[in-house]
Amino acid sequence: MIRAGASLANVLLCGAGVAACVTASSPPPPSVSPNDAPRSAARADDDDDFRSRPPAPEPATDYVAPAPKQSVLPNGMRLWVIDRQTSKAIAVTLVLRGGAAAFPREPAILFSMLGTSLMGGTTTHTGRELFDLMSVHFFLMDVVSWDSSFRLTMNATPDSFDGALEMLRDVALRPTLPPDRVESMRQRYLGGSPRAADDPLRIANRNLFGAFYGQTHPYTRTMDPIAPALATIKRDDVLRAWKEMMDPAQATLIIAGAVNTATVAARVQALFGDWKRDPAAEAQSTVPLPSPTSARLIVVDRPGAPQATVLYGTTAAPIQASAHLNDVVVRQLLGGMRSSVTTGKIRDELGAAWTSTTYQHVDRAGGITWWQGNVARDRTAAVLTALDARVRELHERGPEADELAAATSRLARAQPRSLETTSGLAAAFADAATNDLPLDDLATLPARLRKVSAGDVKAQVPEPTAAKAVVVGDLGVLRASLLRLGWGPIEEHDKDGHFVRMLSP
Repeated sequence: MIRAGASLANVLLCGAGVAACVTASSPPPPSVSPNDAPRSAARADDDDDFRSRPPAPEPATDYVAPAPKQSVLPNGMRLWVIDRQTSKAIAVTLVLRGGAAAFPREPAILFSMLGTSLMGGTTTHTGRELFDLMSVHFFLMDVVSWDSSFRLTMNATPDSFDGALEMLRDVALRPTLPPDRVESMRQRYLGGSPRAADDPLRIANRNLFGAFYGQTHPYTRTMDPIAPALATIKRDDVLRAWKEMMDPAQATLIIAGAVNTATVAARVQALFGDWKRDPAAEAQSTVPLPSPTSARLIVVDRPGAPQATVLYGTTAAPIQASAHLNDVVVRQLLGGMRSSVTTGKIRDELGAAWTSTTYQHVDRAGGITWWQGNVARDRTAAVLTALDARVRELHERGPEADELAAATSRLARAQPRSLETTSGLAAAFADAATNDLPLDDLATLPARLRKVSAGDVKAQVPEPTAAKAVVVGDLGVLRASLLRLGWGPIEEHDKDGHFVRMLSP
C-alpha cells in the first residue's frame, strides 16, 4: 500500500526491498551536541508558558441588522424593501395589522378558515392551477392568521419572483373563495376540534390568558372552543371576514432579497395601487386593555393525568415601551436559557421537568411572560414554589452579573442567525410592522441590550403576589399540596375557562 503523500522516489525504492524502503523514507537521526540540551529545556518552558495563557479574545463587534427602505403607496399601503444582493431567494410577506382580535364580534376560527380558503382559487386561476404554478415555477406561498395580524408569505427565486408577486396579489385581493373549498376547510377544522378541546396545553393557555386579559378579552377569545362557531360558518361569513381584513391602510408589504428597489416599487404600485378598502366592511376595533382576574392559582381537573401541565406568568410592559427589552431579558432568566438558575433548579435539583420553556405575548397595551412545562405530579407544588422564589429574588435583588451577561449575550448572538435568510428577515420585519416598531429596532438591539442592568431587571419584575399560575392535572392528587402553598383561594375552572368553584381546605 502506498502511503498518502509518499514521493515517487520513495515508492520506487520501496519496490527494491524493505531495507531500501526504510533507508529512503527514514531521515538520519540528527546530531545532538551537549549545548543543545539547555536550549531544548528552555523551549519546553516557553511552550508550557504559552499554553498556560489563553489568547486574549478578539474585540466584540455588533451585528448590524439591515434597515428596510420604506415608501408608502397613495392608498396607504407601506412598502419595505430589504436589499440583500447575495441571496438566491426572495422572501415576501404581506402583513395586515389587527388580526382576529381586531374583530371581536367574529369568531376567531373564521379568520383561520379565511387563511386556508384563500388558496382555493382567484379570478384568474383555479386552486389546482395555483399549486401547479408553484410547482412549475419553484415558489411557495402560505397564509397564516394570528390574533394580532394576518399574513400572506411567499418565497421565490429571482426568475420566478415577478410572477409569484402577481399571484400573491391575486390571492390576497381577487380570491373566489369557492364554497366547496370553504366547506372542506370547515370539515377539516371540525375533525380536529375534539383533539384541540382536550389538549392540556391549549386548556392551560386559555385559562392563563383569561386570568391576565379577562375572560371576554379578544386575545382570550382567540382560544375559545371552535366547534360551536364551526357549526354555523358559511362561505358568506368567510367572504365578510375577507372584506373586513383587507385594508391597505393596515397593510405592509415586505420584500427581502436581490431586488432593485426602484423597479420593485414601480411593480408594487402597478399591482397594488388600485387596492381600496370596502367601505361597507366593519372597521377594526382597538384591542382593549387587560382586565385581570383576582385569582393567583387556577386548577383544571383532569382525573388520571400522569403529569401536570403548569404555566406560571407575570405581566409584561407594552411592546413599544423601552421597558419591553427588560421583559425580554426576564424571559431568559425565568427559564428561556437551559443554563438559567430557574432551569437548573427545576430540572436538576427537583427533577420535576426535563424540558420546559418560556413565552411572551405582548402588544401595544402590555402582555404576559410565562414559564411552561409538564411536571411530575408529586413535584408540582415544589415547582410553583421555586418559580415564586425566583421571581421574588429577581424583584428584590435582581439577577447576578454572570447570569445577566449570559442572557443579554444569548439574545444578541441569536439575532444574526434569525436574520440569516431572507425569509427570516421578512418574518422579523413583519413583527415590527404588526406592532408599529421603528425601522431601526433590530439594528439598535445589541446596543440596547448592553445597557440593560440588573437594576432595570429588578425594577421590571413584579411582586410574586402579582404572578398567576394555571395547573391542568389530577386535582384529586394535587389538591392538598396546592392548598398548602398558601396562595389564597384557588379557583377550579373547566377546560373552556369557565369558573366551577372555589377550593378550600
